[in-house]
This record gives sequence, structure tokens and C-alpha cells, in this order.
Amino acid sequence: MMRERLESQARIVWKSFLGALPVICFYLFLFCTVPALFGTQYIMVVSLVTVLFQTNYRKRKSWASLVRAAAAQLGLGLLAWIATWSFPLSVGLNLIVPFALVFLKATRFNKMGYFSGLMTFTFLQLLPVDLAGFFVQTGAMLYSLACFFLLVKLYQRRYPQEKSYRREQEGLAILADTPFWEKAARTALEERGDELLGEAGEGEDELHISVRNFLHPFLILLRKFDEGERDEAGASWPMPRHQRPLGKLLYQMRPDGFETRFALRMSAVLTISFLFVHISGADHAYWLPLNAFLLLRPMYEDSRYRMLTRFLGTAGGCIIMSLLFPVLPGMQGHFGLAALMVICMYTATPGTCVHAVRVTCFALSMVTLAMGEETAIELRMVYVMGAVFLVLVINRFFFPTSMGQQFRYNLTVVFHIVQMGIVAHPLRKTGPAGKGFVYIRETVRVLFPVFLQCDFRHVCLCPYDGRAGFTGQ
Repeated sequence: MMRERLESQARIVWKSFLGALPVICFYLFLFCTVPALFGTQYIMVVSLVTVLFQTNYRKRKSWASLVRAAAAQLGLGLLAWIATWSFPLSVGLNLIVPFALVFLKATRFNKMGYFSGLMTFTFLQLLPVDLAGFFVQTGAMLYSLACFFLLVKLYQRRYPQEKSYRREQEGLAILADTPFWEKAARTALEERGDELLGEAGEGEDELHISVRNFLHPFLILLRKFDEGERDEAGASWPMPRHQRPLGKLLYQMRPDGFETRFALRMSAVLTISFLFVHISGADHAYWLPLNAFLLLRPMYEDSRYRMLTRFLGTAGGCIIMSLLFPVLPGMQGHFGLAALMVICMYTATPGTCVHAVRVTCFALSMVTLAMGEETAIELRMVYVMGAVFLVLVINRFFFPTSMGQQFRYNLTVVFHIVQMGIVAHPLRKTGPAGKGFVYIRETVRVLFPVFLQCDFRHVCLCPYDGRAGFTGQ
């Protein structure tokens, strides 16, 4: 039994390693070449461009989209450098830029769209440079982005893939052409439904009432299909005001909107973190905004889980490194351990204790080249605890957002979109199949009030293990 478990775990680890192999190779290549070409103080660029590569290399993006992504990285690097000029600029830009990135890039259905850009803006502020250093840093960024372009295009050429919705289209066509849409079949169903409704009306207990409530919407649907105006439904529809560009922006800027609430939390966390960096002048104070940025997530449950795993993983990594430091053979040993931890980091699931342990080992193996080992371990723990406390307070009392509330809100919005006829225009077709598509839309529209009456109070998030999901309890 134990052997089977070990073999199963080994297969899982091996599969994760193979999945992360392109990212690992990309990071290690830049990890070896960027310090050699530009200096070790610019090694932060490696992590930033690797995140960009990790999120884009499997996507089939055009040259234009890749150039726009690179230009955004360079622009954010410039803003990060300007933010290091003075205390007022740091406060102002850390209020404005995080809010703008989160508000414009993150959505309820793509919560992490902001991550790559905001990570660049945040991390490049951690180690301020002068004008000459900024040019060297930009050179390192351009070199890394050139490698990013080359490898992404090579991957796309090696593994070509075209998006196709043929199966989905065939499924909708089959559904639209079923006998149900014929009048004779609907008449038989309506007659049978009336019989069942009559039988359900004979009792007043909970079961009979539930059956009646269940049958009523479907009978309404069957009767509406025979109304003369059904072919005209969705013939034309005006664009809602809140879906127009300016109206959409104003619509999202509401206190209860996901984008606004999370953007305000992110701006508050980064502003307070960099305030501490500027005011205290403490050694390695940049670890506070670094950890706070990584701990703050769009949803409270995810942040809470990461706060726990980050603290435990950091403690475990510090213990491991305190045992390894006496036997590491100088600078070569530090770099070798860092390279090994890179492989382990990208193999592990982000946000778990194991991942946090490996990240801590990597960070300490690098930072102890320039400072004492005991001091590095103490500072690492202090700043992680400070980041946990800061994020906990902001998440708890400053525009909190939970997954249960957001799930209910998203479900309401989806059915509201259908009810208002937003999808009516794409489903309009001619011929018998076209009526079927209209019927599908009408089915969802009529059932919308039933879904709104459902009780979603018991929808909650499973204990987070790197994979989000909902479960009823």
C-alpha cells in the first residue's frame, strides 16, 4: 500500500515537472545569462519576464499582442523607477497605478489579469537605481523580452493549435433540431404536464407543492412557444447603457463592484507597505511590500489560505536553511541550491506550504551572499509576519470580498444578461433551426425567476488546496 502511494505521488510530481519544464528552462537560462551580462543586482528582471512567459507561452498570441505586452512591461518599469525618486511620488503612484491596473485588467471572471503588470511595477521599486542603473535595468528587460518573444514563437511553431468551436456549434444545432420544437411534440408534453399538475394539486404537503412549483415554469414555456410574437423576440435590441464604453467604466466604479473593491484594497496595501519602506529605512524593508503583494488576492478565502501557508512555509524554509548554511560550499553552493529551488518552485502548486518553503530557501540562498545568515532569517520571518498582519487587516475591514458573495452576484448577473436579451441577437437564425435557437433563449429567460428564488446561502468555498471550487454544506 505504501509503495503504491509513493509511486502514485512520484507520477504526479513527474507530471508536474514535465508541465513546468518550459518555464523552468526559461528561468534558468535567464538566471544564468542576465547576471553575467548586466550584473546580479538586476536579477529581479528574471522573475518578472518569467511570469510573463508562464502566462503567455501556451496562448496563440500574435506579434502585435506580444509587443503590446512588452511595451506595457517597459512602461510600468519606467513608472516604478519614477516612484523611487521621492516620497510623494511613491505615495501617489502606488495609489494610482495599482488601482488602475486592477480596475482595468481584473474582472470577476479573470481575477488575476492584473498580476504580471502589477508585479513588474511593485518589484522594480524594491531596489532603487540611479539613471545609469535604470538604463542597465531596461537593457536587461529588453534582453529578457527578446528571449521571451523568441521562445514563445518557437513554442507556437512546434505545437501549432487552432481554436475551434465546431463541436459546440454542432451540439447547439442538434439541440435546436430535436423533435421537441415541433408543435405536435409540444402539445403532447403540455397535455401530460397538465395531467401531472392536476395530480400534484391533490395534496398540500411539501412534496406536492414542490412538484407544482417545478412544473409551472415549463408549462408556461410550452404555452409561450405558440405565441405569435416569439419570432420577433430578439429581432433587435439596444445596447444597455452600462455596456457602452463610458457607461461600463462608470458602472464598474461602484462601492459594491468587484473591480473597485479589490483595486482599493491593493492600492491601500502597496501604499502602506512603501510608506513603511520610505519612513523606516530598515534593512531589507522591501520584503514587506513583496510579501504583501503576493498575499493579497481578489477573494478573502484565497488570501487567508495563503497567509497561513506563507507563514508556515517561511518558518519551515528558515529552519531548513539554518541547517544547510554550514555545509554550503561558498558562492557556488548558494547558486546551485538556488537553481535547484527554482526547479522545485515551479513544480509545486503555487500558494501551498511546499511552494512557500522552496521560495524561502531560494530567497535566503541568494540574499545571504550579501548579509549574515542569522540576520537574513530573522528579517525574513519578521517581514512575513508584518505582511500577514497588514493584509489580514485590509482584507477584513477595507472593502472585503468573499467567494460566496461573488458567486451569488455572478449567477444573478449571468441570468440577468440572458433575461435582458443580450444573447438574443447572436442566436437569431433563419429556418426551422432558427426557431429552436429562439426557444433555447426563451427557455432560459422564463426560468430566470425560478433560479433567482434558489437559496444559495449554503454555497461556500472548499478548503483551498490550489484549486478553487464550490461545495454545498
